[in-house]
Amino acid sequence: MKDIRPSSYDLQQLQRLFLQAPAAVAWLEGPRHVYRFCNDDAYLRLVARDALVGLSVAEALPEIAAQGFVEVLDRVYASGEAYVGNEVEIEVLQGGRGRRRVVDFVFQPVREEDGSVSGIFVQATDATQRVGAQSALRESEGKFRAITNSIDQMIWSTQADGFHDYYNDRWYEYTGVPYGSTDGAGWSDMFHPDDQQRAWAVWRHSLVTGEPYHIEYRLRHRSGEYRWVLGRAQPVRDEEGRIVRWFGTCTDIQDIVDAREVLRRSSEELERRCSCAATSSCRPKSNCGRRTRWRPSGSSPAASRTTSTTCCRASSARWR
Repeated sequence: MKDIRPSSYDLQQLQRLFLQAPAAVAWLEGPRHVYRFCNDDAYLRLVARDALVGLSVAEALPEIAAQGFVEVLDRVYASGEAYVGNEVEIEVLQGGRGRRRVVDFVFQPVREEDGSVSGIFVQATDATQRVGAQSALRESEGKFRAITNSIDQMIWSTQADGFHDYYNDRWYEYTGVPYGSTDGAGWSDMFHPDDQQRAWAVWRHSLVTGEPYHIEYRLRHRSGEYRWVLGRAQPVRDEEGRIVRWFGTCTDIQDIVDAREVLRRSSEELERRCSCAATSSCRPKSNCGRRTRWRPSGSSPAASRTTSTTCCRASSARWR
């Protein structure tokens, strides 16, 4: 049977592979956890050391030992069970000063043919930048929510494809629906049935063209009645002009709509009266078309002059 044990060339290839690995890797031998191998680029840079081979973890990295990691290695060596750490904060010495890092790592026991543990394989990834970015994002999101919730207006946001994933507190206070219940396409159920198709059409047009969203529709209030609101939204674009999000608002305009209706009815009533005054049957009851004498205040009768006005038309012009 052909011998398939790795050749020296294969082992050299394997060593080069580990040396060039983007993650930090090391091999610790024996119960003292002596470094037998570590990749220069990633591992030595992570722990801020120039050389480690031949030294135990406690000797090479006393600050790491002081943080309890040698005890963890001891448990892995004794139990034969791997240990996984996610986003673990460590402190390494660099130039006599402590440097904080955040790492994801695995301590994997290395076994001999008889099953006994002879060492530990270490693989670690520097997660400092990722965790920092996540922290900054959470802080930014917290500020955004604080700002939007302090505004006395309903604010919402969607992903680039129009999927609704955020509403501020004013939305939930106004509609009375549970938090998260209008995410996705659930928001359309809040519209008056007669407005849903029209609102969807306008929204889809904005998503396709990138044009600002602007529409008036009836939204269900927490009281159960439908009230008119003004919906607006603007796209947010990246450096290449691609839409990455939409931010929108809803403003209750029921009072404005009611005022419009009052004005419309008043205008119609005025037009009706003027139309009536123009007929022969209404002329005896109106001053329309009559010639009147007009005298400026404080003037003599001689100063008066005759004027002709059409009262209804004048009034109508003022309303218009």
